[in-house]
Amino acid sequence: YRLYCFQQTITLSGGTQHPELAQAESPLNVKHAVRCCRDDDGEEDIWYRSPAASCRVNALAETWTGELPPGAQLDAPHGYTGYPGRTCRKEDDNDDGYSVTSAQECGDLCDRDADCDSFDLTEGNILVTGGNTCYLHTSCHHYSETDTANTATDWYFKHHDIIPAGYARQSGAHCDTGPRVFYYDIRTVQECANICSADDSCVSFNYGRISNGNAATIGRCDYVTDTISTSPCDDLRSAAFWNWYHKKEGFQDDETECLFMTHGDAEEHCEDSGGRLCTKEELEDGCASFMGCGFDSSLVWSSTETSPEVCETDPSQQATSYASCGNFVSAMEQLYAGRPDTFAAEENPLRLNADIHIQASSDFENVQFPTRFNWIIDQTNGIASLYPNSPYLYDFEESLSTSDEDLFCDAGLGPPTVLAQACDASMDFLLGSSVSIGMLTSTAKAVNDFAVPASSEVPDEITSLEINQSSNPDLVRGAVKVFDRHWTMSGSGLVNVNSDAFQYSYVEQVGDIESSVQILQVNDFYWGQTGIMLRESLDPDSKFVAICFEQDRLNILYRDTVGQLSQNNFGGGSARGGADNVLYSQDMWIRITKSDNLFGTSYSLDGIQWEYFSSVIVGFESAMLHVGLFTVSQFSDTVMASNFKVNDMVYSGFPSSPRWLE
Repeated sequence: YRLYCFQQTITLSGGTQHPELAQAESPLNVKHAVRCCRDDDGEEDIWYRSPAASCRVNALAETWTGELPPGAQLDAPHGYTGYPGRTCRKEDDNDDGYSVTSAQECGDLCDRDADCDSFDLTEGNILVTGGNTCYLHTSCHHYSETDTANTATDWYFKHHDIIPAGYARQSGAHCDTGPRVFYYDIRTVQECANICSADDSCVSFNYGRISNGNAATIGRCDYVTDTISTSPCDDLRSAAFWNWYHKKEGFQDDETECLFMTHGDAEEHCEDSGGRLCTKEELEDGCASFMGCGFDSSLVWSSTETSPEVCETDPSQQATSYASCGNFVSAMEQLYAGRPDTFAAEENPLRLNADIHIQASSDFENVQFPTRFNWIIDQTNGIASLYPNSPYLYDFEESLSTSDEDLFCDAGLGPPTVLAQACDASMDFLLGSSVSIGMLTSTAKAVNDFAVPASSEVPDEITSLEINQSSNPDLVRGAVKVFDRHWTMSGSGLVNVNSDAFQYSYVEQVGDIESSVQILQVNDFYWGQTGIMLRESLDPDSKFVAICFEQDRLNILYRDTVGQLSQNNFGGGSARGGADNVLYSQDMWIRITKSDNLFGTSYSLDGIQWEYFSSVIVGFESAMLHVGLFTVSQFSDTVMASNFKVNDMVYSGFPSSPRWLE
């Protein structure tokens, strides 16, 4: 899975620097910079409102390293960042300051004072006051500690003398050992350190100021990879304008450092700090910008998820967690479909709504993830029992979402990482650590294979007969055999004229109907038909509606007027949201539903996730219909055989009706 990350890039236009936001999508195991947000104020000394935007949240302040201000930057002495209209001076500050002619002169004073980390420069009239006034500071360590200036005052922060947390510095030196990667125009030492910190192979870096005329103004960052783990450097030379920085032992173990973390560690760090990762929208709005560590120019984690790298309809090609979780849901559905009558009242705990007769599907429709038992504790008598109507608790119920912005890969639940966590927790709870999804799938198959005693006889509730034309009584030849849920049906005859002759096994039903079957194998014949038929009567010229495979293609076959020619629909469903030209593949499922006079059809590759095919309206006079399987070759001298697996026939509206072979 991937989350959105953001970094601020700087462009130059007319000598003015403009921040722009760049967006990336990142796997969760990559290290990026961490910034945290909080919905309330939190502790005043570490949580601030960003000056970069008007936001409802506060951001966690990091070490200040001379970030660029929003808008234009002042011309500043080298190694300083200037912030127009800001001051570090307080109302009770009685410092008279120094009279100077320029910011550079004030910067030189600050450089000579080891404790000075910033200065204010107040412009004055050189004829009246003798020039500008410079105030040196040792207490303004962060932009958030400054105030808006009431006079023509600017604040300058010394960034060139910073030793990034987690690093040791050797001044006036350059390490030439090992392979090096070069970056130019890096403004601050911290930005160079961030490049090295984000790369585990980087063990040290050189940061230098390349001479530009008489001023050393252009930053250059060389980082050294792979060969050095501790000081000293094997090939360390003296170099003016250069300093060498190497990672200390225990690098990134101290939370005061500018941290680069994987997504999981970043989440934990923000929670430990009293906040959370910022959302995509908050980072886009600049709510965490200008908070230190030079992270405005680094990729920063957001909490907002993007689509997994792989989104495929083929489960074998899906993102791993989608595929494994979908297999878990399908296997649980299959396991409960084969439960014996003794456990008929037990519902699949993964079904969100067990009353609507919609299966929990591998695309996470009608799915919930139980993670714990819901106990009633009687402390007086020392008794624990499960709540009878709600025996499970769902720890991820509030975190899982059906909102469009959280859904990817056509999943019914999201966001993806929460879905994966919920699924993993539910598997651990329901299966335990020793049962794999493969073992669950094998068990579910075995339960279905052996749930009903094997029999070669058609069950008593099923009627099997040959519907024949009186003018040609020998047209139909065929037979039906049943072994467990597996049916083998053979038949000759025809069903595509005005009078039918075919092998038929059916039950009688009143009301709305849903019937599905898995077609395991077809002894292929070019004009053969096999599938499910709903029929008004057993007369050869009766009205009927059937979904079947004919010539290896899915077809709706129907007769809407007694004695008239039957009609075909091989698709054309796409105009109504359905499918065209659906070809047969082994073990495919087909389904037909009746709601009043509307007959809908669908198909599935797994019996769980269904695709709509097409529909037809046929008016039946009789309230009672015959619902069953048929196989026909369309010739009197040729018998076609089909193998079916009948798992269930659920009659909505009549839940007490017997199920096929259960």
